[in-house]
Amino acid sequence: MPHVTGVSWHEWLGVAIIPILVVHLLANWDWIVGTPRRFFRRLPGEVRFNQVWNALLFVVMTLVILSGILISERVVRFFGMTVKPDPFWHGLHDAGASLLLIMIGVHVAMHVRWALSTWRRPTPIASSPLRDDPS
Repeated sequence: MPHVTGVSWHEWLGVAIIPILVVHLLANWDWIVGTPRRFFRRLPGEVRFNQVWNALLFVVMTLVILSGILISERVVRFFGMTVKPDPFWHGLHDAGASLLLIMIGVHVAMHVRWALSTWRRPTPIASSPLRDDPS
């Protein structure tokens, strides 16, 4: 929403999302690689839907990032390049970004229970015998 942040902030925040996306994918790499191998075997419907949804989410996210770079006004100039404005890429970016927000909402909703249970688990440091006992 460049009208909220301004074009420069919008573009730089878009660039900042790239390493976050890469870390997220790497952190979940075992699931990403392992689940497709079992796709045509017996899998719960939720797992199968989740896999298809995540693949579509990746495609839409990639299109939004690439189209964002192709319509960039500030970031590409920072790197000494120029981009010729193209209404096709603007339209794709706008439509893709709107779809992406919905898709990310569904993705987060599908994983919120898992994320909360994971974050509530004690870390190795929190359960360490070397930790001071408050009692």
